[in-house]
Amino acid sequence: MEIPHAVLAGGWIPFTVVLVLTFIFSWVYIRLFQHHDSSKVASTLGSIIGLFITLLTIALVPVDVFLVSYMKNPDGSFKDWVNDNSTRNSIESTVTYAYYTLYGLVGLFVFLVLPFMYFFFEDPEEDELSTKQKCCTSLKYTVVFLIIAFVILMTGAFVPLKTPSSQNITGIDDKIDFLKDQLHQYTHADQAMSIMVGVMSMFGMFTLILYTGYGMSALPLGMIRCCRKYEETESNPRRVTKKERDADKLNALRTKSNSGRNLSRYERNELRRLEQDERIQHRIDRKKSRVKNNCLGKAQRILKPFEVVFGFAFLAISLLMMVSLTITNVDKELNSLGYKQGYSLPVPKLQNPVNIIMVYASKVFPLDYVLFSGMALFFIFASMNGLKRMGIWCCCIRLFKIRTGRTMPQALLFMVFIMMFMVLGVTIVLFNITPQYVQYGNQMYQHHTTSTNGTISTDVKKCTTDAPKGNCTMSSLALLLNTLFYKAWFFGAFYHWSIWFLLLVYYMAFLYNSFSIFRTRSEAEMIDSDDDESDEERLITA
Repeated sequence: MEIPHAVLAGGWIPFTVVLVLTFIFSWVYIRLFQHHDSSKVASTLGSIIGLFITLLTIALVPVDVFLVSYMKNPDGSFKDWVNDNSTRNSIESTVTYAYYTLYGLVGLFVFLVLPFMYFFFEDPEEDELSTKQKCCTSLKYTVVFLIIAFVILMTGAFVPLKTPSSQNITGIDDKIDFLKDQLHQYTHADQAMSIMVGVMSMFGMFTLILYTGYGMSALPLGMIRCCRKYEETESNPRRVTKKERDADKLNALRTKSNSGRNLSRYERNELRRLEQDERIQHRIDRKKSRVKNNCLGKAQRILKPFEVVFGFAFLAISLLMMVSLTITNVDKELNSLGYKQGYSLPVPKLQNPVNIIMVYASKVFPLDYVLFSGMALFFIFASMNGLKRMGIWCCCIRLFKIRTGRTMPQALLFMVFIMMFMVLGVTIVLFNITPQYVQYGNQMYQHHTTSTNGTISTDVKKCTTDAPKGNCTMSSLALLLNTLFYKAWFFGAFYHWSIWFLLLVYYMAFLYNSFSIFRTRSEAEMIDSDDDESDEERLITA
């Protein structure tokens, strides 16, 4: 039977709207961070498109859940237009191919486009080189990334992984009966793409542990944190007097040095200290001038009281999501199929609050779309907060600083490179926070029981993997991930223990930021954390 237009419109029109909004968000976000004086058109467009495509992988999840949920009536029966299995398979195949297309584009950007652009703009001082020479140099380095991608794809396609038993399955295998059809239809291309997504998501989990675990607590607590305003210090007569004394002492030491007289060791150290304080004060004055005069600064002063309110709201959201993630991980420890099955959790036994909210919200589409997108954006903002505070590091050496309006083209490309992995990792985390929602949405099924006197009673139950075959339809994303965890258990085990590390970093960072929330930062600390001069140069030459 043909799919009704109402179904297509209900699922894909909101996705189209989100697609446009996602592109606008990516454009504004990249333009917000890029250096306004040193930006490059190619790096800007590449960063925007790369971030846009990666965000679409998350935006597709609520559509996937909506389509499988909309196939059923509230009483658990399938709707007339979906009684034909071919119609159901057509919808599932379309969504699956959409995932594969987006993940393929993400791999293209990660292993080809972004590395090529990064090395193309790597040495801005060599402007005398022609475009052809720069392209050749970039290709030499990009080939390394292409070789890595080729090895991953070939390994995924041809390395033998776990296959379903041809005999009657018993024990643990009977709990993955819902995957039997998927496993028998699994091709080498599917396996290669799954392994590619799994590897990229593994790197995403590393970045989440490093940046998101800290940023999830630092973002809300930073908004609440008490700090002196710039204007307060100008009205402090004691500080003004100290500034005048330091200025007089600095002039005296400079006069003595310029006259040819030797300075003592103490005087030389004092001269260096005073000159450093003078440079910091100049940056403070420039910062004050920007904050006072530009529109953003005026808006920030007006909205300052609301910042604390949003800080407490974000803190509540952060704690709710992390507690829910903890509950799911404890549930996996107690009730999953074990590490040899990738800690797959066919039937969640411990219900977490976020999962309950999302299941009920899925009954009022697109409410769940808004909530799911909001959670994803919160993770992204928290990740970027951690990335901005910590910078980009490699082997304990800081490569770049990420600053609003002053991120150089190479740093911008590297930032998007990391964010693409982050978003893939966020998909895994959201799958763990809302397992029931992502797998089945609000689907119900009819459970028939026969009493001893032959009376047949019908109960309506939530869909789980224990439901009789053919009664429930799992989302395409859940099928992809559960199949990956069955075929290559180490991915599921890695994600499971990575989430424990993420939770550990979050709770430790929460305690640290909570104790430091009442510490008042000085002007020098606030300005140094947003240093103008340090962003104008690379701290290391690659």
